[in-house]
Amino acid sequence: MAKVINKSKDLIKEYNKARFMSFLFLAIIILSLILALKIWEISLIVVIVFRIKYKKNKIKVKILKSGVNGEKNLVLKLKELSNDYTIISGLKLVNSKGRITEIDAVVIGNGNLFIIEAKNHRGYIYGDAKENELIHEKAITDGNLKKKNIKNPIKQSERQLDILKSILSERSLTPYINQIIVFTNKDLRFNIKNSNIPILKNEQLIEYISKYNKTKKSLTNKDEKGIINVLLNLDYC
Repeated sequence: MAKVINKSKDLIKEYNKARFMSFLFLAIIILSLILALKIWEISLIVVIVFRIKYKKNKIKVKILKSGVNGEKNLVLKLKELSNDYTIISGLKLVNSKGRITEIDAVVIGNGNLFIIEAKNHRGYIYGDAKENELIHEKAITDGNLKKKNIKNPIKQSERQLDILKSILSERSLTPYINQIIVFTNKDLRFNIKNSNIPILKNEQLIEYISKYNKTKKSLTNKDEKGIINVLLNLDYC
């Protein structure tokens, strides 16, 4: 079993915070309805305002829950790798402008280094890998399809790659970094054209990494330990 190191739990914290806010908004609504018997004008306004807040927050909770489940599914799957591998999940990086980005998982082992961007969408995703956005379709309750544009995870992975390369090169480390996009939800189909990096389903991940051919730029054990040490000592709040 691979060794897993969790660097960040921000998504879980944000999800728990959003859930708490939902309970708080709901409690305020219930209290306002009780008070409406005496001060109905003010209570009615409060109910309307917090009902809107509650609905918006409920959507946020749903999105965050999907993200948390996606990260959980990814890590559970990566644990199936042999003990030759180390997985660092939730690795925060900061670019030259001070913006923080987070890599879902970094996999180091067997002479190779991978960065993985995971998405937990369901439905159908399609488009061109070179575009900034893809199209996401999914069925909604009335049986119709809901279509919207979503950020292209390939572009996101490319930005993460550039930042990670810069951080490692500053420490005289220049490994070849492999990129992987993985969709963790079983209820998803995709057709993304012109991608130069592999786009996989969760169930394909272990076989791909395990059978990945070493290149001339493959890492020594010393290289792997050096990279792991650098990444674990990055301290971005």
